[in-house]
Amino acid sequence: MKITDVTLSILRTELGEGVIPTRGAVDKLPQLVLVSVSTAEGIDGHYISYLIPSKAVQHAAEVAKTILVGRDTYDVAALNHEMTTALPPYSNPPALAGTDACLWDINAKAANLPLYKYLGAHRHEIRAYASTVAYPTIDGYLDTLRAAVAEGFTAAKVHPFGEAARDIELAKALRAEFPHIDLMIDPVCAYTVPDALAVGRVLDDLNFYWFENPISDQDLDGLAFLASKLSTPLSVGEQNFAGFAALRGYLSRPSGFYVRTLAEYAGGITQMMKSAHACEAFGLNYEIHSYGPTLNLAMYLNVALAIRNCDFAEIMVPQKGQVFHFVSVDFVAEAGLLRSGDVTLVVDRWKVRHPDAQRNASESIPTRHPITDSCRPGADSGRRNIRC
Repeated sequence: MKITDVTLSILRTELGEGVIPTRGAVDKLPQLVLVSVSTAEGIDGHYISYLIPSKAVQHAAEVAKTILVGRDTYDVAALNHEMTTALPPYSNPPALAGTDACLWDINAKAANLPLYKYLGAHRHEIRAYASTVAYPTIDGYLDTLRAAVAEGFTAAKVHPFGEAARDIELAKALRAEFPHIDLMIDPVCAYTVPDALAVGRVLDDLNFYWFENPISDQDLDGLAFLASKLSTPLSVGEQNFAGFAALRGYLSRPSGFYVRTLAEYAGGITQMMKSAHACEAFGLNYEIHSYGPTLNLAMYLNVALAIRNCDFAEIMVPQKGQVFHFVSVDFVAEAGLLRSGDVTLVVDRWKVRHPDAQRNASESIPTRHPITDSCRPGADSGRRNIRC
């Protein structure tokens, strides 16, 4: 389909009351940017990013238009490569990711398929974990996770204080309170190597599921050292802004069983799929960051369902803080996995349907969006999941 226009629009956002951003990339209220690609056939693609700097919007739109206008959306691999060359590592990869997601969105719409099936479905459901915002006290984390466990989550990740001694106390309190769930911790690259080693040894004793971003993702030697000393698997790479090109560093040395990705730094859907398959060849998982607006989350989910080597979908808790009031997300309390099919995901909220009233997955939806409509939380016995 012939591309006729590319637009990037800044959206006004408000941070939900009581929501404390995590450390690192989202320390402050993010600026949401709507990326849209239009075609001559009247099928448009959309994506919303919270990582495109507002000052970069005009330049990113000009670059994207220069490359994309007049081209065919089905040439997405070639277009992704050209955008990667035009927007080299460490410049503005979120703009690349947004436009790439729009192309996949358009093509899946034209095929009348949810994106994960257009990519080639590996499964129709995936386990979800509760992922906290930051809190000033241990009680804040405990209260949030008590509510999440009551809703059906059997795994959880915290974004801790970012201070080794306090984070050790937090980890101990979490394991004492939740002895039977899988626990993860993500200090967002806050530690030195010695501090990370101290925290990691405690996590080993507490049987944590993974240790995410303990130190800078650019410190490959430090990550390899930590991996050699700890039994808790490291989850690394999310904060490396070089995209697909950076993957070689994590595959060429033992730095962790879980390679972590943030789509807007990874280069969009095209490069995420390449990265996932490369990790699978090395026996590594490819775990996907899942904070952000609706279209952002939906893209992550569709990719996760199209690859074999991803254990989880990440769901921010409390859910009232999800995507900074851009959408609200409601899940069925007894759900153990996140499912697509039991509820309808629309642009401004996820509405829960009773499973008995579930829409057939092959039924046409008048305002169907293959990214959003293919990702619908729902109910199943025992675990919280997403199903398509």
